[in-house]
Amino acid sequence: SDGTYMYVFGGNATSGQLNDLWRFDGTTWVEMTTNGAVGSPPARDKAGITWDYARNRLVVFGGGDSTGSILGDTWEWDPVTNTWADVTPTGTSPLPRRWCALAYDQVNSKVLLFGGLDANGSTHLNDTWQFDGLTWTQLNPTGPVPAVRRQHALVERPDVADIILCGGQEAGGAGMLSDTWSWDGSNWNQINTTNVPAGKVAMDA
Repeated sequence: SDGTYMYVFGGNATSGQLNDLWRFDGTTWVEMTTNGAVGSPPARDKAGITWDYARNRLVVFGGGDSTGSILGDTWEWDPVTNTWADVTPTGTSPLPRRWCALAYDQVNSKVLLFGGLDANGSTHLNDTWQFDGLTWTQLNPTGPVPAVRRQHALVERPDVADIILCGGQEAGGAGMLSDTWSWDGSNWNQINTTNVPAGKVAMDA
């Protein structure tokens, strides 16, 4: 969401992967770019997506395409021109992956990426990255870091200026996580509460 509209991009339908973009204002759905439109990102599912409030762009990273390949590209959608741009840096980027999560880091005015499952489908990740529109930078937080995972929830809290992470599938598919963490702009901090949701995967926040 950009604070006014909710956006849905791509995904997997009965016909296969899609790359259409839709916008919802609370009453009406509007198709912004059609499936298969020239200039759009390749069709995909299991991608990371969030709104970059600093630059007023929708950011999409990675996912899986219709051939089964795992992607590591970065795309942005501009609401003013209603156009997509491939902004994958020529330098370092996060490894190709699916089921990662993105959110907006208000403290640093950048997009935050955490975790996911690598292209081989064998390694769960717990790396933390920031994207400023030009460059991906891997961060090295001090102190504890959330365990490796995929299909977790990551959401910003503008009033608190942090990001909350919870749940996901742990390494090897051994179980579903029920832990909760916050990102303060520099480090991860585990939040321990009396009651927690059951361990779960592929939920929304």
